Amino acid sequence: MGEPRHSRAVTVAVEHAAPRRRGALAGWLAVSSGFAVAAACGGDDGEGDRAAADGTGGVVLTGSGSALPEGGSTLSSTVMATGTGTCTIVPDEDGCVGSAYEPEYVPLDIYVLFDQSGSMCICVDPMRDSGCGGNDCNQVRFDAIEDALARFMTADESTGIGMALGFFGFDTPGQITCDPAAYEEPTVSWGVLPRHAGSITDAIDAVEPIGETPTDAALAGACTVAKERKAAEPSHKVVVLLVTDGHPEAPISCDQLDLCCPSMEAATAVTTDCLDDAGIETYVLGVGPFLENLSLIAEAGGTDSAYLVQEGAVSDRVLEALNAIRADAVIPCELQIPAPPAGENLDYDQVNVHFADANCEGQTFGRVAEVSACGGEDGWYYDDGVSPEHILLCPTSCDRVSVPGGQLVMQVGCNTVVIR
Repeated sequence: MGEPRHSRAVTVAVEHAAPRRRGALAGWLAVSSGFAVAAACGGDDGEGDRAAADGTGGVVLTGSGSALPEGGSTLSSTVMATGTGTCTIVPDEDGCVGSAYEPEYVPLDIYVLFDQSGSMCICVDPMRDSGCGGNDCNQVRFDAIEDALARFMTADESTGIGMALGFFGFDTPGQITCDPAAYEEPTVSWGVLPRHAGSITDAIDAVEPIGETPTDAALAGACTVAKERKAAEPSHKVVVLLVTDGHPEAPISCDQLDLCCPSMEAATAVTTDCLDDAGIETYVLGVGPFLENLSLIAEAGGTDSAYLVQEGAVSDRVLEALNAIRADAVIPCELQIPAPPAGENLDYDQVNVHFADANCEGQTFGRVAEVSACGGEDGWYYDDGVSPEHILLCPTSCDRVSVPGGQLVMQVGCNTVVIR
């Protein structure tokens, strides 16, 4: 990671972290067409029980539902505890045979927008309230974040995530640019983790904290990068991750030279537009004191609040925040609909979503027309009413399935339960 970095001073205070609702399920339930299946439900790691008992599952095409075969079983909203640490899903009242399968995560791509401003040289080991680097400094903010990001990218849970990297704050103070075009070219282009991790850490290790904090212009450039990625990979979920230690500001370029004047208002406008225009969410990871206002950027970007790290073992706490962001972004609340075999059509009115909690209490989430029809109730809806690609859970259902120990399945081939 090289020698400690040196520049201007900021005070370090206490830690605050604000993870959002939702997270990864502890386990998925996979079942196959027409057969009873047991799935892990408390008291066991469940690895052996999560697989289908028989058959291959998959897609059931239009009109292929049929009566329940003798001795068989299929899905319903009735889930019974067997007393053996497993949940058994029993037939529905119509005896329809469908296929059920483990939902697939929507592929996730993260564009990391990394702050290179001078205050990133503040020492965090040992923790200081002023000054940058120094001979007795073991690690500064910039290097603590780099260390955490390296561990995050090589973790098993990050395998398959797409990532690209861009910097801001790379101009000498007094020469800052507020032109979004200056931030529209990634320093490291898109690749897949963990194979891509080395390219990103090498790029971070090659730069030094130097400049001011033109956050709004940098976010506008990052949004352009994310939109281009979404256009190239429309089935992916693409998000921006802003990693910074300060508010949008440029004291020299703005106050003294009137050259470029970043602002929180402009930054929130950018993330609002990016979310509204392209569905690109913006996550915020703030490292340093007095950064609570960064939650305004996260809220405008659709992610509720910033993740803030302010003291203690900074690298470890940054890693915890990155893990929380991954769990939030890679969620079982957005399910990818599989493509049917060539030449066949999938009947979108024969799709259901079922869930069992850790106590084997089960229910069917009914379909609603759109997110506005969710209210505060359980349900799900398609991302597109004509040619859907994803099933989206209503917020209440999303909260419900985020509790560890639950199992979620998608069933195809039986008439959709529609509630409103």
